Amino acid sequence: MAEIPVEKESGSKAWLWLLLAAVAIALLTWWLLEGRAKDEAVDHDGAIVASVQPADAGTLTTGEPVNLSGVQVASVAGDRTFFIDHFGARVPVLLSTPAPSGSLDEGATVNLTGELRQTANGLPPGTDASALNGSQTYILATDVEPMS
Repeated sequence: MAEIPVEKESGSKAWLWLLLAAVAIALLTWWLLEGRAKDEAVDHDGAIVASVQPADAGTLTTGEPVNLSGVQVASVAGDRTFFIDHFGARVPVLLSTPAPSGSLDEGATVNLTGELRQTANGLPPGTDASALNGSQTYILATDVEPMS
């Protein structure tokens, strides 16, 4: 009878299990952080200023409440209409009541509360549609407070 030499395989496969564990941890971390980035808009100081899903107007969703802190007035179109630049989108803001004269100026920083609406669903009475410059959405602001 012939003898067949059998050699024991040297080396461990522990490195493979460590590599798979590292990949799993990286994927889990990415998944958790990706969800937060879509749900919250964060200002330059790291404070959460809006918790809404992304849509046509930057990170705002039509029909959802809007609560923005420290946004800058890009331009003023009338005593009830002004524009903000929100995450690269120029968003018109309609005030539910006219602003006092001189309270909103271009470049002013404000806190605003309201709701994002579609122009196709109508505008508040007394609103001039031409002031929206063809925008499909606008924020109907119920409260605008200038920051000092």
